[in-house]
Amino acid sequence: MAARAIENLEIINDAKAFSDGTVAGLLPHMAASGVDLSVILPVSTVPRQVVSINTWIANLTQASTDAARPRVIGFGTVHPEFEGYRDEIQRVKEPCRMSTEQM
Repeated sequence: MAARAIENLEIINDAKAFSDGTVAGLLPHMAASGVDLSVILPVSTVPRQVVSINTWIANLTQASTDAARPRVIGFGTVHPEFEGYRDEIQRVKEPCRMSTEQM
């Protein structure tokens, strides 16, 4: 998915991307630049994406933890037409509390 998104963005913006759009591609750039933590803001373009994106970003935060500190953290996403937004916001808040307590 990242490769297709990067390709489209390069065409739209008439510019070469700095990275491949993946966390695996981001981490070496962070290390080389002395960056300890990156923040990702995912966007849900349709309501059906909300839950899967939020689950992905929570798992990404856990998977990118190095020496008990996350290397990448993410905000949750909602969509204006997503009906279960209150429950989803509550679900997203739980991993965020755990991440901030660990830091």
